Amino acid sequence: QPENGRLYGARATLRHRAGLIAPALDDLNRALAAKPDDPQLLNNRGFVLLSLQRLDEAALDLERAIEINTESSSACNNRGLVSLARGKHRDAIDWFNKALYRQPEYVDALNNRGFAWMELGRLENAYADLNQALRISPKYVNALHNRGLLKARAGEREAAVLDFTEAMLLDPLNPKYYEHRGQVYERLGRTEESRADQKMVE
Repeated sequence: QPENGRLYGARATLRHRAGLIAPALDDLNRALAAKPDDPQLLNNRGFVLLSLQRLDEAALDLERAIEINTESSSACNNRGLVSLARGKHRDAIDWFNKALYRQPEYVDALNNRGFAWMELGRLENAYADLNQALRISPKYVNALHNRGLLKARAGEREAAVLDFTEAMLLDPLNPKYYEHRGQVYERLGRTEESRADQKMVE
């Protein structure tokens, strides 16, 4: 069935999860040739384009998805990620607000908004969002990592170590958790532990 857009869309999802970004984009282009006004396909292609740093194209797809499906919290969240990638943190927060208006317990949007608040130096707001995301989903590793970064920035270094360590237990192969915990250990003067973590990154 070479013209079946649904099948191309399904394969694109699997390819993206496997890290096959260019083939996933090719499948989404084929799927949208068959179904050009499908908001989910537009949202998915926008997200893939974002991962390729093709930000203008990503924004167009995501805004079109929202225009077609005004209730799409996922497309609003992803559009916020485009603004984050552009360094437009307040604009990103506006998009994450829209996502959360549509889906109040959307943990990805809470996590992303928390990160944007952190980048703006609004630490209290960042804590509120990240803590809420973790109340909803206690094993949400991205929120644990971001809260660790936030605690390190706020000078709560021992608490940051705990968050990074918990993130490692959930996702032990991710080198950034070792890198960031190692940096905090170094600031704490715990040199041997810092070196051990840095070795895991090399």
